[in-house]
Amino acid sequence: MVNKRIRRLVTLLGVASHCFSDVNATEKSLAAQFDGTKFRATIHNEGNIFEIVAKSQPISVTRFDININDGTDTIEVKSRPGVPGRVVDLDDDGWTLVNSFPGVVGQGKNNVTPLPAFDTPVVIPTGSKQAFYITTTVGYAPVDIYYSIGSLEGRVYDSNDDLELLEGHAVVVQNGYTVFSTPRRWNGIVHYSVSGDEPTTSPVPTTPPVEAPKPSLAPSYSPSNDPTS
Repeated sequence: MVNKRIRRLVTLLGVASHCFSDVNATEKSLAAQFDGTKFRATIHNEGNIFEIVAKSQPISVTRFDININDGTDTIEVKSRPGVPGRVVDLDDDGWTLVNSFPGVVGQGKNNVTPLPAFDTPVVIPTGSKQAFYITTTVGYAPVDIYYSIGSLEGRVYDSNDDLELLEGHAVVVQNGYTVFSTPRRWNGIVHYSVSGDEPTTSPVPTTPPVEAPKPSLAPSYSPSNDPTS
């Protein structure tokens, strides 16, 4: 009977710990070059490179909405850390594929085309820059990404309390050569999450309590650590 009660207590502790995971995460978004209904793009090409700065706390980028014309294409999202003093380009090493999304159906120029959530969010530490490269994979046909002309590469062009968006490049690959147009402003919506304070719960015991050697004596069960914050 005592063992059953102990096992029940361990189970409840495990459930409590599981329920607290990500309880403080807050889902947010920042729309760039968007008036609430339409984007403001005037030009287009195969892809965009832009950078995001996490301002006061780490953020986890979970997905993007993009601005592409009608048609169906595979959209790739790549990322790498930024560097001081400039916006990175495709000649820089360290780009990794975040996700490849086949069969994305464009909703038309200056309309919102949502991409699925990333398999793994991209975490940006406080005060750090993270570059993103969003591109079509077929070229000019059937789909292009629409964006706006900027004023200065690396300049903040949209922001909120959590992050800043920096002007970057348009990218096109022609006959084996990569051509950059700069400065350019990516048009899209960043979806991300921020986390508050860690939950204050006791750690889940990794081993069950040991039964007392004599059945007539009740075993003690006292967590060895105080709750942490």
